[in-house]
Amino acid sequence: MNDVNHININNSDCTGCRACEQICPQNAINMIENFEGFFYPQIDDDKCVDCGICLKHCHLLNRKVIKNKMYNYPIVYAVKNKDKEILKQSSSGGMFTVVANNILEKNGMVFGVAFDENLIAKHVCINSKDDLKNLRGSKYVESDTNNTFKKVKELLNNNTCVLYTGCPCQIAGLKVFLGKEYDNLTTIDLICHGVPSQKIFLKYIDWKEKKIGNKILSYEFRSKIRGWGLNYKITTEKKVKKGIGELDPYYYAFLNGLIYRESCYKCKYANIQRCGDITLADFWGVEKLHPRFYSNKGVSLVLINSNNGKRIFDEIIKDIEYMDSTIENAVLMNGNLEEPSKRPKIRNEIYIKFNNYEFEQFLKKYLEPKNKVKGIVKTIIPNRLKIIVRRIKR
Repeated sequence: MNDVNHININNSDCTGCRACEQICPQNAINMIENFEGFFYPQIDDDKCVDCGICLKHCHLLNRKVIKNKMYNYPIVYAVKNKDKEILKQSSSGGMFTVVANNILEKNGMVFGVAFDENLIAKHVCINSKDDLKNLRGSKYVESDTNNTFKKVKELLNNNTCVLYTGCPCQIAGLKVFLGKEYDNLTTIDLICHGVPSQKIFLKYIDWKEKKIGNKILSYEFRSKIRGWGLNYKITTEKKVKKGIGELDPYYYAFLNGLIYRESCYKCKYANIQRCGDITLADFWGVEKLHPRFYSNKGVSLVLINSNNGKRIFDEIIKDIEYMDSTIENAVLMNGNLEEPSKRPKIRNEIYIKFNNYEFEQFLKKYLEPKNKVKGIVKTIIPNRLKIIVRRIKR
């Protein structure tokens, strides 16, 4: 923090949630993109009156507002959506859609992340089930919350039910921005590894378009063309291209934590004390822990963190298959429930060099996937076969 009574723009802990920008009564804060492609607050000294409101609504400085008041540990479930088509379209078990439908059926509004026509990830607001398709699926890039916190507050004050989904730091930012609890607000946070910048993602997309020879219309990070796993699907005007995430340079860099925002490596929310009413993730390892519940179509890990989250869960039980699990099982294959992603030594060099190198050269030097043979074998062997082999070994 500076001696002045406003946000410190050089603070590497900043998650870019935009709460300070949206709360400033003088409009003295603007989010400015740095050379890496991440946004940080910049103070307009001509407008700033040092009122300190931005400091009071920074989630990193006001952690008490964020904590849920239910259990020391969350209630843990494995969940599958009963609707097989929705399950197919979802990244994991389709839990988000069920919760969103519950809110929409109450004439509520749902906030989540969608790609725009330029493949820029933005938080948007919808009020129709037909639009949920745009919010489904993982987007492994930092999303822009723009002015959605203001919109949420306006809706809540008009007694509209609201669901807001995002990374834990975004949910924390929203809660501190609001400054008080609302009975008509439901929040979902995700078990997050970290977020790459939109700038490096768009450079990757441009490179991919040149290789394919067509403009990319849509990019699915978690296509289920090969079943539940880390596979992507690219749609252009003339063709559909699918691939294995671990063999793709951008995907590989994401999975290995090479290109995250600086604050992600010291994330305050990488633990089991969650800030959302509900936490969602893939239930990786479910084939080992709950083999009879496993599905190649996907299984969600669900953590219920508050009384409101439990109420919502009870309301949607008719639409899901579920079974009890434990926080120990949840942590086993989701390390970001215990600690942040490790910061690789090469991370700084990557973001410096990608601005200076020709991108093809940059990818080969810094983001080339290691041990491709292992990645291929790991991906093509069906989980069902892996389960059978384990049973035989036992």
